[in-house]
Amino acid sequence: MAKKLKWNLILMSLLYLALGIFLLMVPGTALNVVCYALGGVVLACAAVQLVRYFVVERGVFQSQLTLISGLVCLALGAFLIIRSDVVVRVLPIVFGLFVIFDSLGRIQNALELRRCEYSSWKVFLLLAVLSVVLGIVMVVDPFGTMETLVMAIGLILILEGALNLLSALYTMLAVRRFIKLHPETQSMLEAITGQDLNGDGVISYVMFKGQEGNAEAEARTQFGVEDANAVLTAAGKPELAYYNASATDKYLVDQGGKWSAQAANDYMATILPEYSEANGNMVELIICNNDNMAEGCISALESAGYNNGTGKTIPVFGVDATDSAKELIANGKMTGTVKQDAEGMAVAIASVVKAAGEGTAMADAVAATAGTNSEMYSIADGIANKLFVAYAAYTK
Repeated sequence: MAKKLKWNLILMSLLYLALGIFLLMVPGTALNVVCYALGGVVLACAAVQLVRYFVVERGVFQSQLTLISGLVCLALGAFLIIRSDVVVRVLPIVFGLFVIFDSLGRIQNALELRRCEYSSWKVFLLLAVLSVVLGIVMVVDPFGTMETLVMAIGLILILEGALNLLSALYTMLAVRRFIKLHPETQSMLEAITGQDLNGDGVISYVMFKGQEGNAEAEARTQFGVEDANAVLTAAGKPELAYYNASATDKYLVDQGGKWSAQAANDYMATILPEYSEANGNMVELIICNNDNMAEGCISALESAGYNNGTGKTIPVFGVDATDSAKELIANGKMTGTVKQDAEGMAVAIASVVKAAGEGTAMADAVAATAGTNSEMYSIADGIANKLFVAYAAYTK
């Protein structure tokens, strides 16, 4: 996942650097060369469309849209080559707008990193904002002469390439840190890769919340999906989609308030006949806020021919790392569970209480405890006196 994200940014950086160096080397003719190159590409597209219309589709099904597309590309390609003098005056604006829109995407990534609690997200945001400023400079064109403008664009694109490389580095480090703090989310991401059963490019999920109004259930329901979506977005993948798009609440609740296997089994037994592979809308991921509900879901899946340890398996995740859940994981019927670190919590509480008892302010005591192990403990921005203890993933 981190590799895909890194290479997307690196390839864009190399494109910026190559184009920037080219513009600096031959500022007098560079934009004309770019026009000719673009014109050649568009003319090639026109040729493909026209051959498709007059040769491939002839006598079968000739789409007028294919003909129109070919003629438009032919006219545009010819214009780019014949009137490159006109196009050259517009290209700096096009370059500038491209840089601006590319940078806006990186601003969104920076905000995702903030939600992932990556401490240096502001640096990533600053780099993206700087790129927006550089794009605006290209659009406004304060340089006077065309040759100076072209050289300035070259320098800006080289700088933009360097900023993109820095962004790639920061993003990769952020994703690695997030995976360390949230291994359960990485396990989920790995498990759902290739699980798009209906081929629509999106993984549909169902969330079993447990008890309405319970603080743990609320937090697990919200952040279980949000954190997974943050990692998916950073990896260039679509966010998870709730299996029932028309549902107001994107979760199911045990009406008895018991987080029970039976309630989850009943829900899944009702869902599977309607949301199935045969209907092209199969549930492709199941997230449960405890292992009991996960076991109930697996029981229903087994009855429908899934998750039997040998055939097709729908990823199912739980919480608590119970012995029965571990056995299901070992048998290939359950994908993973999350173990709450009781020892880590106890050590953290003891450390905070000891420091507070010695006269240290509570906020300072929490901060001091967090500083003892940055991979185990973290403090959320804007939440006073709250210490997070990392969960641990349990998978096969």
